[in-house]
Amino acid sequence: MMQIVSNHSLKTSFFIKNIDNCGEPSWDTPSKNTFFCIISENPELDFLKVSTAYHSGAFDIFKQGQNQSFVTRANMIEVLKFCMKIDKKKIHTLVRLQKVIDKNETRLANITKLLTLHQHLILFK
Repeated sequence: MMQIVSNHSLKTSFFIKNIDNCGEPSWDTPSKNTFFCIISENPELDFLKVSTAYHSGAFDIFKQGQNQSFVTRANMIEVLKFCMKIDKKKIHTLVRLQKVIDKNETRLANITKLLTLHQHLILFK
């Protein structure tokens, strides 16, 4: 169960941005007072659920304002209620897929460095 609180306390599990990147979860306190504090019984799982909602665009339909978008507390609660219904197994599948992607991105970055080095050697040899 997730609960939104209006002020930061020691019980805060994680944060959800309210302005600009509306719905983006964060473990660290955002620099401005533009976030909701979330208290959770299972912070890691709930963080993943909110992250899934954020990346899927669940908060986008509630964004208001043209210059600096924001989400109201009522809309945030609506999305969080939907997040609570996300199956734990599906979240863990997404986490495994993300780990595979991260591993492949690291591998690809290393291959790109080797290619650049090889190009440099060919050009200047």
